Amino acid sequence: MHDIPEYEQSPPEQLRVAGNEWSDLDAAAFLMAETKTSELARRTLEHAEEFGPMSNAKAEQIIKASNEWRAHLVQIADARRHANRARVYYDSLRTKFAYWQSQNANRREERHATRHHG
Repeated sequence: MHDIPEYEQSPPEQLRVAGNEWSDLDAAAFLMAETKTSELARRTLEHAEEFGPMSNAKAEQIIKASNEWRAHLVQIADARRHANRARVYYDSLRTKFAYWQSQNANRREERHATRHHG
């Protein structure tokens, strides 16, 4: 995705890349969570087609007790975990970037003071 190694990128570029990564992972996690209800409905319909008529409550109970549904929930949780970790990384870079900006401002101020008082 990005050809320049992170350690060679400027702090603003590192922040931009991390922000984009977090945004993409957060969108994926949101989509997975939002489609949970429709996925349950789809599986309920498939279950009814395969095993014959039964109440939706019974079909949902069977599906929610299945290993497949548990695996689906694990995927949703994993997507959220990855997005959360990307957010933590983004926030740490934002702090690093603020420090970098402060250091640059201090150096400029020192150079300015040295030129006018030296």
